[in-house]
Amino acid sequence: MSKVVVLALLQLVLSAAARVITNSGIAVKYESGLSQTLHHDLHWLDVTEWIQLQVATWHGSSLPD
Repeated sequence: MSKVVVLALLQLVLSAAARVITNSGIAVKYESGLSQTLHHDLHWLDVTEWIQLQVATWHGSSLPD
């Protein structure tokens, strides 16, 4: 599988988890509404944003003092 496909699948899982946690089901039908729920209500990052944060954190922690 390509990286794009893997990231898309991970984002689907994250979105499904957000729907379960917020009990929104199909009420939050459009991705923009769900994205707002992820960011503002749950304080979650999208999968690609989370990966970028982790890479930046790892890179920053490996710098010499």
